[in-house]
Amino acid sequence: MACQELEFSMSRINNVVSKLMTSQGKNIEQDYGSLEALVTVLKNNLVMVATISRASRSYSIGLRNADIELAWATIICSRLSRATWFELDALSDLFGLVRFNPSLLNAGRAVFDLGGYIIESPLEKNW
Repeated sequence: MACQELEFSMSRINNVVSKLMTSQGKNIEQDYGSLEALVTVLKNNLVMVATISRASRSYSIGLRNADIELAWATIICSRLSRATWFELDALSDLFGLVRFNPSLLNAGRAVFDLGGYIIESPLEKNW
């Protein structure tokens, strides 16, 4: 479970960093708030890697409290992954990265082309 959290975190940071570089480029160097958020995300990922490696080493060599260490690794990785998700979500909201998601663009374009949502009769049930 901890490894899945780390993998999800790494894929999210890959998407956000690649989109930040395409939209901001070299101008990201002067944005200290974004850089601090990226450092926090990378620090969380480094802690997750260290925790997972320590717990898997303890389990593989058969230490006495390896099961407790694995449980602790799962808890810390899930908490750090959640914190990382919040940081990356704030970064994507800050730079308006929603416009890069084609499925959201297609849904918005369909509503725009229809002239808004179709309003049914108020007496008609919609479910």
